[in-house]
Amino acid sequence: MGLDAADFHYLTILRELEKEAALLEGRKATSERRQVNRANGAFRDLFRRLTEKPDWANITLALKISSEQLLETELASAKVLRELTEGRPTLARLAAGDWPPVVPAPRMVERFTALTIASHAENPQIALAEHAETAFRHAVLPALAWGLVGHLYEQPEHLRPATQQALARHFRGKPQPHRVELSLEGAGDDEHVPFVYLRLVEAWFKMLASPSPWRVSPENLAAARTELAALLERPLTDLDTHLWSTLGEHYTGQLVGSSAPASWTRRRPIRRAAPASSGSACSSSPPPPTPTSAPSVR
Repeated sequence: MGLDAADFHYLTILRELEKEAALLEGRKATSERRQVNRANGAFRDLFRRLTEKPDWANITLALKISSEQLLETELASAKVLRELTEGRPTLARLAAGDWPPVVPAPRMVERFTALTIASHAENPQIALAEHAETAFRHAVLPALAWGLVGHLYEQPEHLRPATQQALARHFRGKPQPHRVELSLEGAGDDEHVPFVYLRLVEAWFKMLASPSPWRVSPENLAAARTELAALLERPLTDLDTHLWSTLGEHYTGQLVGSSAPASWTRRRPIRRAAPASSGSACSSSPPPPTPTSAPSVR
């Protein structure tokens, strides 16, 4: 069954991103599918109860169970994404944290869905895909570039310039989504370095290219790849400053204007608005007040 505009919410995008990363890695299975099936079943049962004579005690319990199942699914997807795309130890870093820090994939998804839903609620006449493309370029692409730079710093210092050039070539050239290593020029006899974080970047591009109401056109995705390559061609210290400023706007700064709080959009599906274009969907209810601050990127 294909995806509908009403499927555009935090958990769907997180699951689709996980599936694309797993396919790029060659896995047949991702996180436990029964978790998703249980969550979907719980929601179907909850909606059936809402159409019957209300029993608020049972509905409250069903909501609690559904919330627990969704959290279980979310954590499973986040764990798989980390294993497939970061190449960093999981348990060993729990106490010390990650350094250099990266924006976690679920946080990118949260911001991406928040911006897309808020923008589409304000302008439902514009296709959902256009809002998704804008949100990706403004919030996700800089976060992915920051992750690439963070993993670049994990390379030996003498290999960083050649590795950075190889990253820029990777995104300017023909897409090779299954590659998780880079060929370095002028660094010895055809030296290769592993770079597993490429899988997360390519999973985003694959997910946005897949058939869905929020599918981004090949031309716009190609332009985003070129934009990412241009970022990686900047001097590293200049790039650090630029990306940190951009990330501060989206992940550590205040949410203003059309920016909706993540708690409102994490699992809130888009509903079709009427009248609206064939590729649009939104809720008819107004957004809640804008919060005063956003959570830290760490």
